[in-house]
Amino acid sequence: MVEHLLAKQDVASSSLVSRSKKFIMFKVYFTNEYGDARSYDEETLTGALKAAEGLRRQQRYSFVTIVSEDPNCVGKAGVDSVENGKTPDGHVYSWVKRRRP
Repeated sequence: MVEHLLAKQDVASSSLVSRSKKFIMFKVYFTNEYGDARSYDEETLTGALKAAEGLRRQQRYSFVTIVSEDPNCVGKAGVDSVENGKTPDGHVYSWVKRRRP
C-alpha cells in the first residue's frame, strides 16, 4: 500500500497542471526510514485516514500526520461562541474547564 502511495505522490508532484485541476483537501505527511519527509495528497478524509493508518502500521515510517484546508469551514474549529449557555445553533453548551488543585 505504501509503495502505491509513494508512486501516487511522485505522479502528483511531477505535474503542476494536474494539481491545479483538482482541489486537494487533505495531505498526509510522514518520514521514511531514511529520515526523508514525504507527503501524499488525498481528496477525502476517509482516504487520508486509511493512508495514515497504513503508514503507522509499518514501523519504518514515523511522524505520520494529516492536515487539512477545508474551504467549507468558516470560523474556528469547535464552538465559535456561547451565549446564555447555548451554541449559535441552540444546543446547550455546559463544558467547564476544571483546574486541578
